[in-house]
Amino acid sequence: MMHPSGTKQAAPHTLRLICCASNAEEYCLEMAAVHSVGRLHQFDFQTTWENLEKPTGAIGWITAQQQKFPVFDLTQQLHPASAGTSQSHHEGFVLLVNAAEPFGLRVDRIMNNLEIEPTQVLALPPLIEATTDQRFKGIIKLEDKWLLYADAAKLRCPQAPPTLSPSAPTTCLTAPTGAPAQATTTPQIILFSAAQKLAATSPAQPIIFGLSLTQVQEVSPLLPILSVPNAPNYVFGITNWRAVPLPIIDLPTRLGLSQEPVAAEQIDPKSRLLIARAPAGWVGLPIHPQVKAFPLPIPYQRLQQPLSVEQEFVLGVFDLEGSPLVIPDLEAMLTRNLAPQHFS
Repeated sequence: MMHPSGTKQAAPHTLRLICCASNAEEYCLEMAAVHSVGRLHQFDFQTTWENLEKPTGAIGWITAQQQKFPVFDLTQQLHPASAGTSQSHHEGFVLLVNAAEPFGLRVDRIMNNLEIEPTQVLALPPLIEATTDQRFKGIIKLEDKWLLYADAAKLRCPQAPPTLSPSAPTTCLTAPTGAPAQATTTPQIILFSAAQKLAATSPAQPIIFGLSLTQVQEVSPLLPILSVPNAPNYVFGITNWRAVPLPIIDLPTRLGLSQEPVAAEQIDPKSRLLIARAPAGWVGLPIHPQVKAFPLPIPYQRLQQPLSVEQEFVLGVFDLEGSPLVIPDLEAMLTRNLAPQHFS
């Protein structure tokens, strides 16, 4: 068993982090929040509680510093649906976390320690921060990748923040360096369809979406997506777009047109990424490669057949040559009904 900080002193204003991995996911924790680290077999790890009270979600308990501490599995804490008995619970490492109620956190691997400048910590997009019980303090920006910066104390018993109301102020992201400004004299509309999912059948009723050209920053190839545990089912994750943490969402699910959970690996790799903006910030939408632009106005009719859609997230629903045309309200999508995901 060892103390994670070692003997080397950090420079003033340097943030010291310990990196760990659970399954294929990697996270950083503040080193000051971790009292000690050791292999699970070095502790007296027990799974039978006898006269001890078992906290919800605990996989066992350890004896350290002549005290008994519950142990929680990092994967299960971040992905409650994965809860269950696993052989891996008897292997790996335990981080003894300093908190009001200290506890052990089981992980698969302990990776390198980091010393970074505060400027390397990026804030989560408001859409993500407001919906994940604030279990993450931000994103660590490294040269080769980004890592989620977890709040160790909240990995046991997080406190749910208040639901963001429609009138609540939202932090706006500034334009990334090098992002071109849109300029046009003739109003135009961009028409597109949502990205096809792998192994999915084509919908019986294809849906077309439309955004003003002034809202569309660019259409690019898909970028690597960093998934965020327990984000809403319409969130694929976050991508690094010109050094800006860009939330990537599944448009049909956000609009109530689909109830299927989504994952980044389900996106057809041939898809494209449409980057759009609203006063509340930027958002990425995986779309079908075929994108069309038309000058306004375009001929349309009132949609006759019913379409199940969240009305507060759309500006209009029309019939465009026999196909439903949905005009999303990006501002509403990024600011309304951002209920936090609650954890057991």
